[in-house]
Amino acid sequence: MHRLVQNTELRSEITSQVVACFFSSWSAAKAHPCYRLWCASMATDAPPDQSWLDSHAAASIRATMDFNLSPSFRVLLLISFFSSLSCAKAASSTGHVEETLARGARVVVEQTAAEFFEGRVLALQGAELKVQAVTGGDVLNVARADVQLMDGGLPRALTPGYAICRVALQAWAGCRVLSAAAARFSVELSDGARHELGPADVLPASELSVLNISRRFQRQAAERDFVQEARSQQPRTPAGYRPAARAGLLVRTPDGYFSGKVRELVEDGAYVSWPDGRPPTRVDFTDCAPLPPYRAELHRGHFVLLAPPAPAQRWLVGRIEQSREGSASGFRADGEPFEAPVREVVPLGR
Repeated sequence: MHRLVQNTELRSEITSQVVACFFSSWSAAKAHPCYRLWCASMATDAPPDQSWLDSHAAASIRATMDFNLSPSFRVLLLISFFSSLSCAKAASSTGHVEETLARGARVVVEQTAAEFFEGRVLALQGAELKVQAVTGGDVLNVARADVQLMDGGLPRALTPGYAICRVALQAWAGCRVLSAAAARFSVELSDGARHELGPADVLPASELSVLNISRRFQRQAAERDFVQEARSQQPRTPAGYRPAARAGLLVRTPDGYFSGKVRELVEDGAYVSWPDGRPPTRVDFTDCAPLPPYRAELHRGHFVLLAPPAPAQRWLVGRIEQSREGSASGFRADGEPFEAPVREVVPLGR
């Protein structure tokens, strides 16, 4: 080998061949004779994974040091090798998709951030696909980067992390893989629910999808913490409060606070009628609170109840960020901002 690389003509030939590898695809590069110059110990037809690439990168550096090569040739050789690795990484992640993505293929599409639907490819148009949801509807133009094949035929060696999971028939959602075994995946959804799924029900997510899914997990975790803290508090009801007959009031239910009207007073409680026409319900006085206004000072960090858009809906929970000149502003549990007159909110406390 020393004699080989010391020969000027042969060195020039090898250089030109390595440069050719620089611009070739992975499949061409791995079949090229020059490939064995730095990776003779590895012969495989399978697409390389990250651990393979990392281990052989180190081996290749050592190989170039073992040969009696000029410094400039060593640099060229290493540049060519790592360029081939770049092709390899691309081939390992997208090559199979490009080979099998065709009209009629079943895919999962990220239509908006962390929102997925199952569809079928109707046509390929350059960097875009025409896809229709399996449930019907309009034909959409989607980018190839937003598509994951459902039946690509490759084994999915998923590790704990974010992925795309089938949560029901033809329904997909972002998930977090907690543990992965040969035939089962333990996953968690952004609402905290956990499932045991088979390999066909878990798809790898692109880097952008991973970012979107992780943000949804963070947002919903913050919402759960927000709601849990708010539920530990109650309206600052005046001591000894009892609703009057036919008076409007707030009623605490397992689903939150709702507006009602006293239909009939009974011992330690009342029958309440509801805006949505449900039959009257008996409630305890301990679950009743007056409608606003309240006499209470509001400060940053205080929780309040906000009137819903419609009388029959649940009162919303907000946290004060600023209160001045008779107006309170802050954020709701879903992260949306609010601003309301102080006289229209219900202050909460322990």
